[in-house]
Amino acid sequence: MSFKPDLTFPDLTERQSAESAALRAYLARWVKPPTQPSDLAEYQRVAAVVAVLDNDRYEPADPLFVATRDLLQSSEGLFEGRRVVLEADGAMKFDPAGTDDPSNFRLAARATLALGLLAIDHVEPPRVVPVGAAAAKAAPRLQPDPAD
Repeated sequence: MSFKPDLTFPDLTERQSAESAALRAYLARWVKPPTQPSDLAEYQRVAAVVAVLDNDRYEPADPLFVATRDLLQSSEGLFEGRRVVLEADGAMKFDPAGTDDPSNFRLAARATLALGLLAIDHVEPPRVVPVGAAAAKAAPRLQPDPAD
């Protein structure tokens, strides 16, 4: 028996839409870029994140998902070398998929439990920042802010 871990989370698309709208609303508040250093730094961060979203509609901007994804992927062996992918419809997939691999159930359980527990506890995730320009096309374009 094979397990295909293509799980769909409608709340992820809602969170993604809300975060994208909040970022765009922040930028729209400014007639011109701010002059105060702290405001300018935040303005530039948000503008860079929005630019990533404009170029890659599948890149999630929800800080909780981005932080959870990066935490789980950075844990050695936890995702067995696979990448967690969030698609525009809220489907969470693993790349490469390996749908006949019995470990897929473990991978799906780890991802959903971690994300669900953090969401239900209303964990305050770090801000999202772009990954450097040298990142590969298949790699995530946004990451948690290491300074946050």
